[in-house]
Amino acid sequence: MGQSLQDARYDAAAQSYEGYDFNAEISDHDGWCDTHTHHWTRICYTETDDERARLNFHVVFAPDGAEIVEAYALDLATGNMI
Repeated sequence: MGQSLQDARYDAAAQSYEGYDFNAEISDHDGWCDTHTHHWTRICYTETDDERARLNFHVVFAPDGAEIVEAYALDLATGNMI
């Protein structure tokens, strides 16, 4: 039996997250919020000596599939794309 769509999406999202260039080292992250749609998000954190930043990593899947059509991260303090 093949992998479920949910499991295939989890694997693809994890791979995209691990390969994404956040321009900083990620110090921690929350779990995936899959919203029961083809949009998944994950809050992650970067830290320097001076501050801690919260980022929201977004993954958009093709409808009814595990192919990622878009992945991006936003700085939650500024709204700027990373």
